[in-house]
Amino acid sequence: MKEKVEKFLREEGVILPKNFVVEVYSQILKVAGPLAGLIRRGSVEAGRSAARAFKENSNLECLDIQKLAELIGVFFKSAGFGEVESSVEGEGIRVFVKDSFLLKAHGDEGKALSPLIGALEGFVSECYGKPVKVEVKGREIKITSREA
Repeated sequence: MKEKVEKFLREEGVILPKNFVVEVYSQILKVAGPLAGLIRRGSVEAGRSAARAFKENSNLECLDIQKLAELIGVFFKSAGFGEVESSVEGEGIRVFVKDSFLLKAHGDEGKALSPLIGALEGFVSECYGKPVKVEVKGREIKITSREA
């Protein structure tokens, strides 16, 4: 799985310095105010798009929940976002953000991780082929099918 993610990121990814991304993102959060929800919404669509591109690029059609949890951890680290623990929990996936440069962008972890949360929602939803429910408590993100 790691090889497929790294190949995809080499061919489709963009490399930017973390401090650049943190500064741009923190400035967006400062001016966004009540429109900060748009960041999450845009991230959901970006996650869906990334899932479609990854599946096409990697010749993956269907991932079981265990492979999807593994993919999330590998993708997060390989893309340079930091480190997460991802595992299957019941009928869903639990993601715990151990470390991420996004956390430097804002004192509120929920706001700081908003792009990651949205991207996970879109990515997993696209891989499942149906809407998902996302619950966030600090650095812990639980993703389940809306039918679960």
